[in-house]
Amino acid sequence: MYPVPKKLPIGIVTRTDEYIIYVWAHNFGQKELRYPLSAIPNIEPGDRVRFYQREEFCKIQSARDIFMEKVLDLSISKLPRTLQSKEEFRFKIYTHVIFPPITYAPYQNYVDTVRTCKAIAFSPQFHRVACFRDMNYKPGVLYKAYVSRIPKAFDSLVSEVETLFTFVDIRLNEVYEESVVKSVLEIVPWHSQWQCRKGDQQQHHFQRLPENLRKKLSMLTTSYATPSQTPCSYGQYKKSQINGVHRALPLTSNGGSETSVGIVVRVEKNHAVIWSRHHGLVFVPQSDCLNLSCGSATSATRTIQ
Repeated sequence: MYPVPKKLPIGIVTRTDEYIIYVWAHNFGQKELRYPLSAIPNIEPGDRVRFYQREEFCKIQSARDIFMEKVLDLSISKLPRTLQSKEEFRFKIYTHVIFPPITYAPYQNYVDTVRTCKAIAFSPQFHRVACFRDMNYKPGVLYKAYVSRIPKAFDSLVSEVETLFTFVDIRLNEVYEESVVKSVLEIVPWHSQWQCRKGDQQQHHFQRLPENLRKKLSMLTTSYATPSQTPCSYGQYKKSQINGVHRALPLTSNGGSETSVGIVVRVEKNHAVIWSRHHGLVFVPQSDCLNLSCGSATSATRTIQ
């Protein structure tokens, strides 16, 4: 037997048949490794394994090169076999997914060319996840959802959508944890396109502001006079005498006497600037302005004088 190194890649068993174990790992795309079922006869879809790959994908690997992973992954749930059918899911994985803007052609092309494909989502764990049912989602919002391998009966779709994975059901649970949302947004494949579009939108909304407000914004240093991609710090804004606030609230929130409706005039990486008639220009930290966009209305509670 070959010696087992301390660190072997971890894969997931996507399915089994009478003779073969199929294994997928993060960098495999739509490919799966195949091992003889005799290596681990009682293995099931959803089990995690460690493995060697000594042969190309088109060849069956050695039975000596696959090992059960003993550490459980709580995000994986096995599903009982209810029918002798190739149409059922045998496991599901609770993972992050995010849908692209409809202008993102690399994903939209699948929807346009594959008749049954309703959408393609991005997942840090699985890259692309195909959706074959109508789902209620907002582009750019991070969700958690149950994902599984496309059932064997629909294997022909794998080559069309270029992914092995699809949604188990239509439930989507929005993720609000700031650090998680930020980390995923930084790796989505449309990140650079979105950043460019965001800058154009900020410039557009700036030009639509009242003239007196544009003049007040222009009193800032030239580098920050108009919306741009250049980052700005809270300290730089304080020097420019923009008021501080602790939090921004949804427009429907029931604020107190110090709460007023304002318009978002600038969005940067770590903060936003909101203008209201009562407070003037106010600063909102990133944790509060995560879902704000230029031109949107919000309410600001001023707490720093």
